[in-house]
Amino acid sequence: MFFWGRVAPQTPEEELTPSAKPGYIRNFRNLNLRISEGNSFSGYERNPFFINLEGKGFANVSGLLGSDFDDDGRAVATADWDHDGDLDLWITNRTSPRIRLLRNNHPQHDESVAIRLIGNGTTTNRDAIGARVIIWPESQPEHRQIRTVRAGEGFLTQSSSWVHFGLGGFDKKLRVQVEWPGGETETLNGLDAGKRYLINQSKGAREIQVNVPAVDDIPVPQIDETGQEEGLWLVNRIPFPKLVYTGKEGSLKSTREFIGKPVLVNLWAAWCEDCLQELSEFAENQEKILDLGATILALNADGLTTDGQEAATLDGWSELSRLGFGLDSGKARPENLAKMEILIEFLTSRRKPLSIPTSFLIDSKGELAAIYQGVVSC
Repeated sequence: MFFWGRVAPQTPEEELTPSAKPGYIRNFRNLNLRISEGNSFSGYERNPFFINLEGKGFANVSGLLGSDFDDDGRAVATADWDHDGDLDLWITNRTSPRIRLLRNNHPQHDESVAIRLIGNGTTTNRDAIGARVIIWPESQPEHRQIRTVRAGEGFLTQSSSWVHFGLGGFDKKLRVQVEWPGGETETLNGLDAGKRYLINQSKGAREIQVNVPAVDDIPVPQIDETGQEEGLWLVNRIPFPKLVYTGKEGSLKSTREFIGKPVLVNLWAAWCEDCLQELSEFAENQEKILDLGATILALNADGLTTDGQEAATLDGWSELSRLGFGLDSGKARPENLAKMEILIEFLTSRRKPLSIPTSFLIDSKGELAAIYQGVVSC
């Protein structure tokens, strides 16, 4: 079983004294700041998995099972996902990877039994929430297991509605007692291990056959080794802030001039190899881009430090000329970087420095459609 510690302070049940409120508010403000900076409630704490030692306590076997991920975990749900008689685990996390499936490949398929309860709909709800199932081997009544049907387990989690019992090496002939929420008690004899049973209230048990179609193993997806590209598509688009930049001839221009056609605002620097590769591909496909009624605005960030102040100036115009880039271009101004960082923080609730290259896709209405933090490919 997984055990999870409390990861955030709870709201006080009683009203705070006036002297305690400033500190309480300050703590929550600091907590929100940590999250906005990409920190975790309890990151890098490995997930523990404990095994019951039959009255001698518990042992942590997470390392042996390979389940000791250092994810920012939130909840775990159990289900016999592949219908092989043992419980598999679904784990959810606050950050990537958001979900994991841990398959249990126990070799013995006759050491468990699964039961699904159906209430009569009058004295008991149809899902049998609240019913208690007691099971024991017919020849060993002292070895009893108890499960209760619940509607939820853990944080925003619902495990399978099938009640699962592991039997180990006990007798495979079973007796089951169901205590229905309405007060009725029902006892069934002669159930076999390694099977699945549907128990309708007052109607006995019926074995359920599960036919699992044979499927090929799902291939592991190939992941980009660079890990550079990170995109964000907006479901609800927002107006893109006005950016004033310097044109090649020294005049001030604005991104508002592109309203009426889609534009990709690309932030680049001459020292960035990925940027030059990206611009080279843009140059090779610029006629196709124009035929689509779109354009690219390449804003050079050379000479700007991370805090938006001007530093030593590098000539980005010669690089664009060398690459054959003939679309729109300009020189970013110090306030441009600050606006872009604030925009990304507003959309992601994450505060981090602006990376190079970064691109903003703006539709013909002047609204932001997507953000690409990394290399964009045509």
